[in-house]
Amino acid sequence: MAISFPQAFNGGKHNLLSLKTSTCILINKNLEVESFGFEAEEKYEELCLSDEHEQFYFFKHFKMKLQELKGLHVDFHLTDETGTKELPAIIVFSLAIKCLMDNALQYSRNERGNTPDSSILWALTVPAIWNESAVQFMKDAAVKASTSISKMFQNICFWLKCSFYVFAS
Repeated sequence: MAISFPQAFNGGKHNLLSLKTSTCILINKNLEVESFGFEAEEKYEELCLSDEHEQFYFFKHFKMKLQELKGLHVDFHLTDETGTKELPAIIVFSLAIKCLMDNALQYSRNERGNTPDSSILWALTVPAIWNESAVQFMKDAAVKASTSISKMFQNICFWLKCSFYVFAS
């Protein structure tokens, strides 16, 4: 059975619906995800206005950090938006992937009923311009995310995201 994931993400107060969401994640001091995507941006804004944001880690556009680095290593850290706190990148990426996986599972269960975890083939695309260490890092983060959901998620595939252009003469 093939299930596409046409889940629209809500941009909240901006009344935006998109098939993509912002690459933002809000993590609490217990290293649990408070919110992801557009919701994370809005919640962080509220926390800043009430001066409660210092107790959280907020990472924005963190995916692009992988492209910037050469010779990426496992203990690579990301600095949050305050510029004063860091977390290991593997934690940030695996929590973000887990959010997407949880969202896809919820969508699938709502639309198709209960699907056995072992029958799901997960596909993760990475930009073709990423170097091998960035691709390997994403693989490691995806495996970490999938094992935190269930030991059953052994079916993870990785594809390079390539663009193809056809020119007519």
